[in-house]
Parts: sequence; C-alpha cells; structure tokens
Amino acid sequence: MLRKSFPKFHYKLGNLYRSANKKWMQYSISPEIATNIFGARFGKNGWHHITKTLEEIDSFHNIDIKETSLYRYLKNFCPKSISDLVGITDEEPLPLFIYPWGSFSKDDYPNKSAKNSRFCGPSTDIFIKKEFARTISLYKDIKKNGYTPTTYPHSFIGGTWLESNNGDRVFVVMSGNHRMSVLSNLNYKSIEVRTIPNSKRIIKEKEIQNWLLVRNNKCSEENARKIFNYFFEKKGDHVRDLI
Repeated sequence: MLRKSFPKFHYKLGNLYRSANKKWMQYSISPEIATNIFGARFGKNGWHHITKTLEEIDSFHNIDIKETSLYRYLKNFCPKSISDLVGITDEEPLPLFIYPWGSFSKDDYPNKSAKNSRFCGPSTDIFIKKEFARTISLYKDIKKNGYTPTTYPHSFIGGTWLESNNGDRVFVVMSGNHRMSVLSNLNYKSIEVRTIPNSKRIIKEKEIQNWLLVRNNKCSEENARKIFNYFFEKKGDHVRDLI
C-alpha cells in the first residue's frame, strides 16, 4: 500500500516545488508559438502530424490508420540531420537530434534511436498502432477532463525556449507533443507549460559563439544561425511535403 501511494505523495511534493519556482519556470503560451524539434508548429497556422491526425479523426471517425498523417509521418519522415532539413551542404551534417548548441536536453550527446523515436521514423506498424491508440485515448481523456498538469499522474508540457536577438521566442516541446496537439485541436488559446530539469531552459541567439558545436568548430556561426532561424521561419509545411 505504501509503495502504491508513494508516487502520488512524491507528485504532491513536486507540486510544492513547481509552485515555488513557477515565476521563472512556468509560462502560459499559445500553441502558435509551440514547435517540435524539427520545426513543425502545433497551432492552426502550422502543420504537425499529430494535430493533423486529430483533425482527420474528427472528420472521418472510422479512418484507416494507414490513411492518417501519423502513419505517413512515422513511415516516411526519416531525416538524417537537422543540417539536411535546413539545406546546409558546405559542412559535415550534424548527427540526428544534435544542433549547434548540442541537444535540447542537458545531455549534449544523447544516445537516441530514430527507430524508437516518436519524433520521426522509420517506425514499425506495431509501433504506429500503439501511437495511434495512445493518441486517441489521450484525446478522449483531455476532451472529457481537461488539461490538469497538477493532478497525479498527469504532468506539465515541458520544453526549451529559443530566443532571437530581437526578443522573439518559440517554445520547443520536448515532453508532451501529444498533449500540445490535443489542446491545439481543442482550440485552447493559452496553455501552461514549463521548462524542465532534464532540458535546457533557454537557448539565446546572442550567445551563438558559445554554443557547443560552434565553439568546437563543428558548425560555423553562419550555419548555426541558419539552423536557429529555421525554427522561427518554418511552420511544418516542409515536413508535410516530405511525407
């Protein structure tokens, strides 16, 4: 009994911690400024494969999974590098999931497999079916109960800020792509998100010379800025066109 109640107790303690640092770690944002790690926006003016799949489910209740954007994305969106997506050809491409600042997580060289990633493909049909079922289940839950990140066992959507020299910001979702997609589909205009301990809090353009791969001469400052600007310029149509 104690073992079962401990996670809930631990989550309540976490709420006290989150309440204490809310001022500098928690934000209310529009889904229009939320993007994924490949520059696909969650808002109505963007294109994200989960958000689009929810629209398809709403329009075609018995849609075959192979006809969904989720299926096409996880089968056909197989980027080799952010360098390739941006169109950089004059340098060695950065490894997949690596950016001029390292990665979005605090581990600058994470050992991540594309095959087991929800961010891209190629994925097996079994994996995609599980993703589809998970998406529908979460959609029904939030539609009925709302977004309740302070209630166990739920949690906040988490990620990293990118801040340009002119002060513009985008929020890169690291944890909660499905939740952000559902909330966007349900027309939430303001969503509570947080920066999280295992991800970088903010990446600033003005600090470009100190970014890990720029500093180590693995990425030129010019190309680093192209990759950074990519997240402000792209909305997801480029991903849709690739699949």
